[in-house]
Amino acid sequence: MELDHVKTIDASPHAATLIESFRDVGYSLETALADIIDNSITARASKIDIFVDTLSDSPSISVIDDGCGMSKSELWDAMRPGAKNPLDSRAAEDLGRFGLGLKTASFSQCRKLTVFTSRDEIPSAAIWDLDYVRDNNKWEIIVPDDVRDIARANTISNSGTVVRWDNLDRLVEKGATEPSNRELNRRIDEVIDHLRLVFHRFLASEPGHEKISISVNNRELTPIDPFNVRHSTADPIQVISLGLSTIRVQTYTLPHHGRVSAREWKDFETPIGYRDSQGFYVYRARRLIISGTWFGLARKEELTKLARVRVDIPNTLDSDWKIDVKKASAHPPPTVRRELKKIIDRITATSKRVYTGRAEPRVSRKSIPVWKRVQSRDAISYEINRSHPAIARLTDNVPQGLQTELNNVVEIIQNGIPIDSLFSDYGSDPTSVERGQVSPESIAMAVDAFWKQMVVDGPISGDDFEDLLAANEPFASNWDLAKEALSALRFGGGDDE
Repeated sequence: MELDHVKTIDASPHAATLIESFRDVGYSLETALADIIDNSITARASKIDIFVDTLSDSPSISVIDDGCGMSKSELWDAMRPGAKNPLDSRAAEDLGRFGLGLKTASFSQCRKLTVFTSRDEIPSAAIWDLDYVRDNNKWEIIVPDDVRDIARANTISNSGTVVRWDNLDRLVEKGATEPSNRELNRRIDEVIDHLRLVFHRFLASEPGHEKISISVNNRELTPIDPFNVRHSTADPIQVISLGLSTIRVQTYTLPHHGRVSAREWKDFETPIGYRDSQGFYVYRARRLIISGTWFGLARKEELTKLARVRVDIPNTLDSDWKIDVKKASAHPPPTVRRELKKIIDRITATSKRVYTGRAEPRVSRKSIPVWKRVQSRDAISYEINRSHPAIARLTDNVPQGLQTELNNVVEIIQNGIPIDSLFSDYGSDPTSVERGQVSPESIAMAVDAFWKQMVVDGPISGDDFEDLLAANEPFASNWDLAKEALSALRFGGGDDE
């Protein structure tokens, strides 16, 4: 077909209809604000302040940065939908892609978007008012007469930008009541946790990069590092090549909760909990895109909840990874998926060892568990260790006529383990599950039983006995009582038996 001679008709979009459809791309308040912050970071801002006004009759949200700002022509371009071609090359640190984020993120939360910007003390401003577009059906932005009259414009001195959202119809109901504003405050708490995680590498000091300050209503945000790098076990960085680009992958195994404080364990849980936080964390230009997923390559299990993998991709791979407009979704290409599957097999095995290595006591000279883990071909069960000194002593002292009754009681106890409750409690918060209290009389009885079976009638010397106690429960968790019982035993002539 000769395109020079074809008949054409005007197919420009219906402004009032299309601009309303921009509101339903799928942003949440968290992802919308993160998209605005992306622009501030791309503008080389070192300080980003978010102000949420929930006290006035017309609540608003403002994002203020000290970046390079924009000229008037750049502002007009930034306010135009689809200002950038996603296929165009861009700077490595550029967090944008489609040239839609400022508009779609803002429209998803409000009906009026105002941008004030200044570069080298030359101010500019522009407004998208969806009610104006609806009434006039025109792709027109409003240019205010006096740009300095815009709220919070006076916070910008030389260079910087203010993005302001008014008429928050998606966040606050019309004629907002006090409960509605309280709901907005609750949502802001969720925003804070989201931003602390998504931008944690900007909020922290990373080699070769300046630290960025982000605050919400004057509360400076601290980073949530999902990898707990100070305590985790990290493998060497692995590089995956895709065309001319490279993907950097590093695996982390978080420490068992018994090796960190309760506060640290809680801090690195992330807002969705340990079990749901396992998996890949994909970063595009250091900004978190997607977190806590195995991409359908593995199941999330309780024993693998300490496995997390950092994946760094450059913005040159946006199309290959199918990065969406919201920058909240990503899908690895087939070549990369195959490499990631190999990594999953390795990291999940390591995570499982952290738990099973602690949960399966080795029966040896220094480890005599109360419970035995028994693995058959199809199942795993736990049984009371009849050879445990305290249990063996009781068995020996029970009259012959009561032996059957004792065996029946032991079987009832070991088959009555509340497995479902233990799994649920330990899975949701392992720090809340603790051993029960043991009386001094019980500790003294157990120390005496250990002494008679392991020293008097057994294979170890009295000099090694203290090490034996320290390697077993309940002595290790009640060491003061154990030492007191041992001292009484020795003072009473136990060493001479």
